Amino acid sequence: MRLPTHRGEGGVQLSMTPLIDVVFLLMIFFLWTSSFDRPEFDLETEVARPAQAGARSSTQELPEDFDELIIRIRGEGNQVEWTINTQLVTEFSELIERLTAIAGSGAQPPVVIDPEAAVSLEQTVRTFDAARGLGFERVMLAVKASDQGQVQP
Repeated sequence: MRLPTHRGEGGVQLSMTPLIDVVFLLMIFFLWTSSFDRPEFDLETEVARPAQAGARSSTQELPEDFDELIIRIRGEGNQVEWTINTQLVTEFSELIERLTAIAGSGAQPPVVIDPEAAVSLEQTVRTFDAARGLGFERVMLAVKASDQGQVQP
């Protein structure tokens, strides 16, 4: 049995409208489902140490606002001081105690480390590693752009 042939009719025509619709739907789907996490959240460190099991809890009061912890570092060389939100800390061991108490309370706020320009990179990394080692997952560094277009810590 022979299939009928249609002579005289034009060839197969493709309409581009459905193809364009599908492309736009795919583009909307991928934009909707993609995540725009900041790269600082993925920043890992090899130097961070796990928290000590025998760490004592701080008897001083905790910062009242756990939406975000901003640790400002001021000073030069080894003579630095830290400010956790509004609380002044002069010793690194005291900083560890306060961060341990905050981590022990079950709060997981993002931690922003904001060093002054005179603070050494060693102190900044030491603070970063301490926060990561105590279990804070979102630790970020705040940087300021200078007038010459270079990034200053």
